[in-house]
Amino acid sequence: MGRKGGIASGKARRKYKALKWMLSIVVDEAAKEAREKPGGSRRGK
Repeated sequence: MGRKGGIASGKARRKYKALKWMLSIVVDEAAKEAREKPGGSRRGK
């Protein structure tokens, strides 16, 4: 997706991947909660 020449090193790449993975899990949990409790959709980081 957003490929920059600097993120070729394995460590940075793994960190980036882990970050994206964690973010996706958080988003998924939030979506689940929003689905279970309709009407309480508060969006904000």
